[in-house]
Amino acid sequence: MRSALRKIPEVLLTALYGLAGTLAAVLMLPFWLVVDARSGGGTPSRYGFIPRRVREAADRAGTIWLHAASVGEIGVLARILPRIAALTPDLPVVVTTVTSTGRERARQLLGESVFLLYLPLDSPVIVRRAIRRLHPQVLVIAETELWPNLILQTAAYGTRLVVVNGRLSVRGFRRYLWLRAAMSRVLARLDLVCVKSAADAERFVALGADRNRVAVTGDLKSEPLARIEDEPVPARRARLGLPLERPIFTAGSTRQGEEEIVLEACRPVFNEHPDLLLVLAPRYPHRAAEVESLIAGAGYDAVRRSTLPSGSGPGPARVLLLDTIGELESIYAASDTAFVGGSLVPTGGHNLLEPALYAVPVLFGPYTGETAGADELLLGAGGGRRVASAGELGAQLADLLADPALRRDIGEAAREAVAAGRGTRSDIVERYRRLLGLQHASERRGRPDRGSIVAAEAGEEP
Repeated sequence: MRSALRKIPEVLLTALYGLAGTLAAVLMLPFWLVVDARSGGGTPSRYGFIPRRVREAADRAGTIWLHAASVGEIGVLARILPRIAALTPDLPVVVTTVTSTGRERARQLLGESVFLLYLPLDSPVIVRRAIRRLHPQVLVIAETELWPNLILQTAAYGTRLVVVNGRLSVRGFRRYLWLRAAMSRVLARLDLVCVKSAADAERFVALGADRNRVAVTGDLKSEPLARIEDEPVPARRARLGLPLERPIFTAGSTRQGEEEIVLEACRPVFNEHPDLLLVLAPRYPHRAAEVESLIAGAGYDAVRRSTLPSGSGPGPARVLLLDTIGELESIYAASDTAFVGGSLVPTGGHNLLEPALYAVPVLFGPYTGETAGADELLLGAGGGRRVASAGELGAQLADLLADPALRRDIGEAAREAVAAGRGTRSDIVERYRRLLGLQHASERRGRPDRGSIVAAEAGEEP
């Protein structure tokens, strides 16, 4: 009796959330129609209506379903998708995103090898409709896309649930604590939770995940993208249309207030290296007009990446404004040195490992609290340098550009520091393989017959 009473808050919160999700989905239909029309359509899949070509592929044996919110999470999945897809070559792969930019990045990285859809809105009715058409054998979720109805409904269907690169910041953990009664019911359904750090593991367990199913596997972003890693730098530049002879400094993921610092830092460096190309990549491309004005105000000529024909370079412009989605990692890999933004202003920093993966020296500011120790890793190995002002950034950049041997040594130290911790991908794939092996061997949680989802929700064997 007491056990049943304890479950009442969980069930009530879940029911209320499901009702709110359904109501929100109905009210937001006009919004999604407008938003998706601007990016090529796709609203039906948000409401659980799956295209016929996907349904026909899924009907043969089911699907492997991977979900990522947007661009960053797609980058995570792209590092493991080829290996996990190879384990079940007869099953089609469906990748869902929330944003159109995420979908475009998935198209760039994954091409025609997967079906690309938008994630169904988190209403139990909508999610069930999508599940019955996709027949997912496994759902792989990147990072913190913990949609309650998505997880509960796929678990009820008999789908294996896997989280990769799981992370819960202190701030996110505190928010989830307010809904712990409901979240514990959700997280208890996860079959495998691969997290970035021990702190993330403890937070998942504290919210209700089964400790025996949580594994600290590290950060998938410490693994390079093979298609970039295998290219020599001249080939990287040629593919991107970047000049072969000019030194390139990329300031990536910059936030408001940082572009002015970077431009000021580069002024004396331009005097010493008049052929320097600064690639300035704001974190949010919609700020491109604002950043372009800052560049003009600083007296530099700039060209937007989006205006260049495919394969074309910036010409004599001093600044290439990267206002496109999904190219930053490739451009980091083709640079002589890099600055990672979100770190000179108090936003917590962004992915410091991205340039380090490709032996590029990394500069960053003092605000790196959200980088999961990547700052200390690079500093300890001598593969990165912390700066606190425009003057310090300019001085470090000038030193690196003036000394190719120093630049090479710091870049190699950065790459080796990251490489020492590699193995995340292999670990996750092996755990995934074992999970599927259990499923295939016992056949206890195979795909239920169509229509049996109601019985599964009621707690009956399908």
